[in-house]
Amino acid sequence: IMRTYADLVTTHQPPPTILHLHQLWLPDVHRTAAWARQHGVPIVWSTHGMTAPWSMRHKWWKKWPAWWLYQKRDLQAAALIHCTSEQEVEWNRRRGLGAELGRFVVAPLGTEGRGASSEFGVLSSEFGVLSFGCCLSGGFIR
Repeated sequence: IMRTYADLVTTHQPPPTILHLHQLWLPDVHRTAAWARQHGVPIVWSTHGMTAPWSMRHKWWKKWPAWWLYQKRDLQAAALIHCTSEQEVEWNRRRGLGAELGRFVVAPLGTEGRGASSEFGVLSSEFGVLSFGCCLSGGFIR
């Protein structure tokens, strides 16, 4: 059965205490973020370079409408934005995201989970983290 992000989050038991999202631009991911906001579930969002100037120009006709309709607002509402470099932090700041201190965490891909957990204080056994990053044909296979 194919399921969407929103379906998985709203039916996950126990409900997530933190939601970690890895994709931008998709309406279903926006619906998932909206559900999390309505239910007080903090979002950690990994932008993975998708706000870089060259990335925003690539397929701009898809990205800019999404940016102005929902994506910018969704990212501004995130509790934390995970960036893989200081350059990515700068790209996000230029887009109007997270000007306040503590809004970004820089953790290169490949950081050991245990080290990232203690260093950044975001991940621990006391949280139920639900992380989405891979999608098959527009949905998930259960």
